[in-house]
Amino acid sequence: MPWPPSVRSSKESLKAETQNITSSFEELDAQVNSESGFSPKDAEGSETAPGGAAPLASASRHHLSTQKMYELKTKLRCSHVVNKAMLSCRRWFDQKHGVCMQRIWVPLLNHLLCLPMKFKFFCSIAKAMEVWCLSRIPVEGNFGQTYDSLNQSIHGLEGEFSATINLKEEKRAGVLGLNTSWTHVSTELRGYVRRREAQLEWALGLLHVLLSCAFLLVLHACFSYMDSYNGDIRFDNVYISTYFCQIDERRKKLVSVCGLAQECAVPFPGWLPAPGGQRGRGAGVQCFSPWGRFSQGKQTLLPLRKAEKKTVIFPWDPMIQAAEMRNVLRELMETLPVLLLLLLLCGLDWALYSIFDTIRHHSFVQYSFHSSHKLEVKVGGDSMLARLLRNTIGALNTSSEMVVDSNNMPCLPQPVSLSTRAYLKAALPSGLLVCLCLLQAFGYRLRRVIAAFYFPKREKKRILFLYNDLLRKRAAFTQLRRATIVRRARQQRAPRRHLVDILHRRCPLLRPLLRRRCVVCQAPETAESYVCPTPNCEAVYCRSCWNDMRQRCPVCTPSEELSSSAYSDSNDDATYAE
Repeated sequence: MPWPPSVRSSKESLKAETQNITSSFEELDAQVNSESGFSPKDAEGSETAPGGAAPLASASRHHLSTQKMYELKTKLRCSHVVNKAMLSCRRWFDQKHGVCMQRIWVPLLNHLLCLPMKFKFFCSIAKAMEVWCLSRIPVEGNFGQTYDSLNQSIHGLEGEFSATINLKEEKRAGVLGLNTSWTHVSTELRGYVRRREAQLEWALGLLHVLLSCAFLLVLHACFSYMDSYNGDIRFDNVYISTYFCQIDERRKKLVSVCGLAQECAVPFPGWLPAPGGQRGRGAGVQCFSPWGRFSQGKQTLLPLRKAEKKTVIFPWDPMIQAAEMRNVLRELMETLPVLLLLLLLCGLDWALYSIFDTIRHHSFVQYSFHSSHKLEVKVGGDSMLARLLRNTIGALNTSSEMVVDSNNMPCLPQPVSLSTRAYLKAALPSGLLVCLCLLQAFGYRLRRVIAAFYFPKREKKRILFLYNDLLRKRAAFTQLRRATIVRRARQQRAPRRHLVDILHRRCPLLRPLLRRRCVVCQAPETAESYVCPTPNCEAVYCRSCWNDMRQRCPVCTPSEELSSSAYSDSNDDATYAE
C-alpha cells in the first residue's frame, strides 16, 4: 500500500530533522570524548586512577563506563588546574626573589632580607583546593546513563521508520449462546410452558389432596359428634335453648296459677283440689292440667344463679361464656407459638434496624483531599539538541490540581425499616387465626343446632335431662357447696399482712384487687354486699347469693339446721319437668 503524499513529506522532513540532530550531537559527543584540559603528566601523577596509576590507556583497557570515564576526566582537569596554580605560584616567588636581589645589592644583607621569597612551600596550600574539587565533582550521578541512552537514540534515528497495522474482524452473535432460529425459539418456548404446566398440575393435585384430607377430617368429626350426641345424653348438653326457656316459663305459670288458687281456697273450673285440703308451708294445691301432672311447690330455674351460669351456655349470647373459655384458651395456646414467633421476628427486625441505623449515623467518615501538581522542564540553548529536548521533554510539562471528596457511605449499611403497612400485612394472618379461634366457640354452638334439627326428639330428651339435672343440683347446692364456702370464709377471716394493709390504705388503684370477695361466687365486695353479723364469721355474700342461701349463712349455721325440712329443698327434689 503506497504512502500518501502528506506522509511522504512528513517522512522527508523528519529525516532532515534527524540529520540536523545527528550533526548537532556530534559536537556534544566530541566534548564528552575530548581529552583537553589536562596533561598526560597530570594523568600519570593522579591518585584517582584504578590501582594507583591512572593513565587513560589503562582506563580504556578496563572498559570503564561513560559515567566513570567522565568523572575521571573531570578529576584530571581539576588536578591540572591546581598544578598550574602551584607552578604559577613558584614562578612568582622566583621572580620576586630575583627582583629583590637586584634592588638590595649589599652582600649578606640581601640574602637575609630576600629569604621570604624562598618560601615556595606556601604554594602547596593549593593542594587543599584539589581535595575540595575532587569531593565536589559537578557531575550528576545519572549523566553517563542519560548520555548513553541519548547516544543510542541518536544513532537509532539514522534508521528508517516503519509501521505495520493489523486489522482483524471478528463476527459475534447478538446474544452469546442463543440460536435465533424460529424453530429453536418455539421449541424452547413449548418446553418452558410444558414445565410450568406440569408444576401447576402438581400444585393443584397437592391442593386437591389436602382439601380431600380436610373434608375427611371434617366428615369424621361430624360423625363422631353425631354418635356422641345420640349415645351420651350428657355430651355437650350445656345449652339453655328456647325449649329450656319454654319449660321454665310453663312451670312458672303453673306456680302462679296454683298459688292463686291456694290463696282463694276455691278451685277453678276444670281443676280438682288436692286430697286432704291441707295448707301451710310445703302444702299446696295439686292440680290437673292437659300438660300433665305437677306436684305442689313447683320450682323454676331462670334466672340462673351465678355459680350455675359458669356451667351452661346461652346460645344467643354474643359473648364467649365461661363454659366455652376452656376450648378457646386451648386454641389460643396452640396459636401462641405463631404469635411469639411473629413478635420475635418483628422485634428482631426492629433491633437490627436500630443497630445498623446507629452504625450508619455514628460511623460516617468523610475525607477531603486537595493537591496541586506542577511539572515544568526548561531546556536552555539554541542548539539542535536543545530544541529536540524542548520538543520531547517539554511535552512532560503538566500542571494539575486535584480535589477529592470521599466518604465511607458505600461501605456503611443502608437499613430500610419496615413500614406500618408491612407490619400489618405480617400480623394480618395471625390476627385472622386468633379471630378464627374466637369464632370457633360460635361454631361449636352451631353444630348443636344442626344436630337438633336432624334429631328433634333426641334434643327434647337432652333438654329435659339438663333441666332436671340443674333442679337436682340446685336442691343440693347448699350441702354441696358448704365445704367450699366455709374454707373461703376462713381465708377471709385470716389476718391480713402488714404490706397488704399499707397498699390498701395508700394505693386507691389497688383497692379493687385487695377487696374481699363473695364466698359463694367470688364476686368483689360492693356496697350492697351482705356481711354476716355473727361474731368470728364476717362472711361476705353478694345480694343475689344471699337470697339464694335463703338469708341463712352456711358458715355459722349448724349442718343439722341446714339439712332440716325447714331449710332444705327436699320437697322440690321430686318436682321435675316432664
